[in-house]
Amino acid sequence: MAYESALKLQRKTAKVDLKGSDRDESAEEVSPLNPVREEAAPLVQEEFPEPEHLPIAEQSEVRSAQFSKLKMEKPKMPKFSGDVRDYHVFKSAFMLAIGTGYSERDAISVLRACLHGKPAEMVRGIGSDFEAVWEYLDPVYGDPRFIADAIINDLNKFKALKDGEDSRFCELVHLIRRSFNTLKEIGRPQDMDNSQMLALIERKLNRDDKKVWFRYLEMENKQETLAMLIDWLTIEMKSRMRATAPVRCDSNKSGYAVHYAGNGNTEAVKPFHKCWICETSTHWVDECKKLAAMSYSQNMEKIKDNHACFCCLKKAGKSHRMANCKRRKQCTEMINGRQCTYFHHPLLYKPQESVTGSVCITLNESAKAILLIVQTKMAGPKGSEYTGNVLFDSGAEISLVRLSVAENLNLKGRHVDVTITKLDGEQGQIQTKRFQLQIKSLETNRLYQIQAIGLPTISEEIEEIQEVIELQRLKLEHSDVKRGSGLLDLLIDVDLGQMHSGEMRQSGNLVARHSPLGWVVFGSFQGQSTYQKSVLHVKVSETINMTDFWSTESIGVQSQNCQCEPTKLSKLEQE
Repeated sequence: MAYESALKLQRKTAKVDLKGSDRDESAEEVSPLNPVREEAAPLVQEEFPEPEHLPIAEQSEVRSAQFSKLKMEKPKMPKFSGDVRDYHVFKSAFMLAIGTGYSERDAISVLRACLHGKPAEMVRGIGSDFEAVWEYLDPVYGDPRFIADAIINDLNKFKALKDGEDSRFCELVHLIRRSFNTLKEIGRPQDMDNSQMLALIERKLNRDDKKVWFRYLEMENKQETLAMLIDWLTIEMKSRMRATAPVRCDSNKSGYAVHYAGNGNTEAVKPFHKCWICETSTHWVDECKKLAAMSYSQNMEKIKDNHACFCCLKKAGKSHRMANCKRRKQCTEMINGRQCTYFHHPLLYKPQESVTGSVCITLNESAKAILLIVQTKMAGPKGSEYTGNVLFDSGAEISLVRLSVAENLNLKGRHVDVTITKLDGEQGQIQTKRFQLQIKSLETNRLYQIQAIGLPTISEEIEEIQEVIELQRLKLEHSDVKRGSGLLDLLIDVDLGQMHSGEMRQSGNLVARHSPLGWVVFGSFQGQSTYQKSVLHVKVSETINMTDFWSTESIGVQSQNCQCEPTKLSKLEQE
C-alpha cells in the first residue's frame, strides 16, 4: 500500500541519518509501536503523514496510532463528609473503585482516606475490620428515613418563588431532580411520589407558574404524578434558560469595548450609606428623624425586615450581631425612676402598657342596699388558694384584685401604668401589675380564668348582713348564699359577661341571681336593724379679719407726725 511504503521510506531515512549505516529491510518492517525500536532511537520523533492526504480507509489507522500514546489521569477516589444524601452514592462508587483487588487491610486504609469530618472520627477506633466500618456508618447515614427527612426539610426551607425569579426556578428544578434521584438510589421513590410532596412542590411555584402547570394537566388529561411534574419542570427550565441566554439577548449598545479585570465576584457592589432608611450619608441611622417619628411596632418591623442590629441599628451580618456589637449597652430609658433592664437601642424601647378604665363602687348605707358580693376561692400557681369576697360590678371596665391577695397566691404579673380619676376630676397615675388568676365556685368547683389589675385597696370593708335578709321570700336557704364580710378581694368587670348571667328570682326590690360562682343577692330589703349614730359637736368661731393682722399699725412701725429736719446721723449717734 502507498501509506506503508511511505512510512517505511521515512523511517529508513531517519535511521541512516542517525547512525550513518544501512540496515536490513527486515529491520525496517518492525511495527511502529515496538518498544525495542523506541529505545534504539529515543530522540527520533515520528512524523505521521497527514490523514487528510490519505485515502479514507487509511485515515482511521493513522488516528488510532496517534491516540494510543495518550495517557489519562487516574480517577480519584470518592469523598464523604457526612451528608446523608450522598452516602449511598459514595458507598456504591467506593465499592466499584476498589473492586476485588484489595485486601481488607488495604481497603480500610483507602476508606479512611476517603472519609472526612464526623464519619472519619466514627471509624477512628476500628482496626482492620472492613465490614465493621460499614456497620458503624450504615445506621447513621444509610437509614432511608433520615435521607427522606433531609430531602423534605430541603424542600420546606426553599422559599416560594416570586415573579421574575428564573434562576431560582432552575435551582428548584435541580433540587427536585436531585432529591428524586437520591430516593431512587436507595429504593424509596414513593417517599417523594405522593400527594403531599406534590402539593408541597406546587406551593413553591408562583401564581403564573401554577396557572401554566394546571393548564398542562388539563391538556394531558392524566392523573397527576411526580414524573409528569418533573418533565414539565424540565421543559420550563430549558425554555427559560434558552430565552435568557446571552446570545439571544439583544444589545443595542455601541461604542468602544472596555476590558477590566475583576476579583471574580460578579455581584454588583451596593454603595454604602450611613443611614439605610434614607439611603444617604448625611447622618447615621440612629440620628434619622424618620425612625424617631415611627412608633415602637413600626421601628421593630423596620429593623427586623432589614436585619439590623438592635444595639447600633446598623446592618448586621456574620461578623456583626447583637452579641458582639461594640455599642452594646443597657437601655438608658427610665421606668418610674428605674432604668430599663434590657440591652437595646433607646429607639427600640417598648413603652409601658397604659390601662384606662372606669370603676364605680357605691355603698349607700341610708338606702340599705345590697351589692352583688359572693364568696369564692381564688387559685394561683403551685396549688396556692385563697378564699375571698368577689364583687360583680356591671359598671366597671377593668377587673381589680388586691395586691395582698396576689402576693398570697404567688402571682407574677406584667407591669402596667394605671390612671385613676377621682370624683373631683383629679387624676393620679400609679405603677402596678396585671395578674392572671383562676377563680373557683364553691358550689361546682369549676375554674374560671380572668385577668385583673392589682390595687392596694378596692373598697372599704363590707358588713355581714346575711341574717337580716329574708331569703325565704326568694325560696333560698342561708346555706345557698355564700356571702362573706371584710375587705373586698376581687372585682369582676362587665367584660366577663358570662359571670353576670344566671337564673333570676325577685321579691320586691330584692333579687337573687344564680351566677357561675353561686347565688348572689342584691337590691334593697325591709328589715329591722339598730343603727348607732354619733353626733360631733362643732364649735363655731367668729371670722378673723386678717387685714388687721397684716396692718403696719399693729406692729408699731407707723411713722409719727413730727417737724424733724433730715439728718445723716443715726439715732444712736444723735443720742
